[in-house]
Amino acid sequence: MKHAEAKWLHVAVALVRNPEGRILIAKRPEHLHQGGLWEFPGGKLESGEGIEEALIREIQEEIGITISPERPLIEIRHDYGDKKVRLDVWLSGIDAEQAKQSAQCEQGREGQLIRWVSPDTLSSYTFPEANKPILSALSLPDSYLITPQVYNKKQFLEAIDNALQQGIKLIQLRDNSLSEREYIDLARIVGAKCQQAGGRLLIKKAHRLLEVETAHGVHLTSAELKAFSGPGSSARLGQLREAKLLAASCHNLEEIHLAEQLGFDFVTLSPVLKTQSHPHASPLGWAHFQQCVQQAKIPVYALGGLQSDQMQNAWLHGAQGIAAIRGLWSPNRN
Repeated sequence: MKHAEAKWLHVAVALVRNPEGRILIAKRPEHLHQGGLWEFPGGKLESGEGIEEALIREIQEEIGITISPERPLIEIRHDYGDKKVRLDVWLSGIDAEQAKQSAQCEQGREGQLIRWVSPDTLSSYTFPEANKPILSALSLPDSYLITPQVYNKKQFLEAIDNALQQGIKLIQLRDNSLSEREYIDLARIVGAKCQQAGGRLLIKKAHRLLEVETAHGVHLTSAELKAFSGPGSSARLGQLREAKLLAASCHNLEEIHLAEQLGFDFVTLSPVLKTQSHPHASPLGWAHFQQCVQQAKIPVYALGGLQSDQMQNAWLHGAQGIAAIRGLWSPNRN
């Protein structure tokens, strides 16, 4: 095991945000591996060095600023063929004084170009292949609300408003008890509320995207995910990928890898813990969840028996954040 692990170059990567929310990127020198491409700065760990220690040292050496590592964002393992890299990516910050000192600087200490850019403009820069999941993780929030069954439409919509006001930015409209017409009508309303609040709505069933113009994407079940890998589905999947956010429910590493191959943006992995909705399902547990996430190349939300106060634990086990019904839904609203 130690011999296999030694083949991977362990790199600490800092996603540094200044107080204005701009992100630090640097251009790799032409003579280096993946030269000429933009990247999030960092470097390989020295012997016996921790991630946070390596991040602080590398950014000081490369850029000349002192950062404050905040939390893990995503871990990526990527095989370029000529090199295998394991990227430990952490969200990091800098104080106002450090930001002021570096704002006008266009070169790092090693002569590389650097830029402070808005997250919305990152897609206009060319990054190494291994960095693409970082861009996905950066674009996603840490909480993914899955709605419960609709018993009272008025109270349900009030709960949606409450969730959006509380900062929830990603919602899945899940109710399977509604008729097709009822679901589409409700999805249009919820989608409009999400758009107005700067959030995004994912709906169930890909064909509904044609009728719900306010939806931002679709969340497939694991069975639907597998169906999209069958004959004749690639063209339809390609159309979805053009402008919509694609997500899927996964229960094992095989399903996660299938979602990666099909170009999905993120997945949920469940159940992490025992749940009320699926009491007979065997929970993965945090250790097995982390093992799966470490081999994933797209962001993974932890789902199943989780509450919002377990967010820190989810991050430490490699999750993008928490997906939940009861854990994120106000019990007094519906």
